[in-house]
Amino acid sequence: TWMMISTILVLLMTIPGLALFYGGLVRAKNMLSVLMQVFTITSVVMIVWVFYGYSLAFTPGNAFIGGLSKMFLAGVDVTTVSETFTKGVAIPE
Repeated sequence: TWMMISTILVLLMTIPGLALFYGGLVRAKNMLSVLMQVFTITSVVMIVWVFYGYSLAFTPGNAFIGGLSKMFLAGVDVTTVSETFTKGVAIPE
């Protein structure tokens, strides 16, 4: 839960700053277009992460990339835990 809250807080801080930065690089008439592009791309990336990225990052696979066993967050619920490097310590997914 804390990781999700922290991620949301960082995104709420970073995305408007990034949008305003890129908006400042263009003329005033193109400002709204650039802001919408940043927010749209960020939204698409977040959706793709939920669909594919989580599974590729946090499931066992080969040496370089994980598997697709948790695609679309399949099997992830409030009782799901993940083992850590310390023996006997598990954290919720």
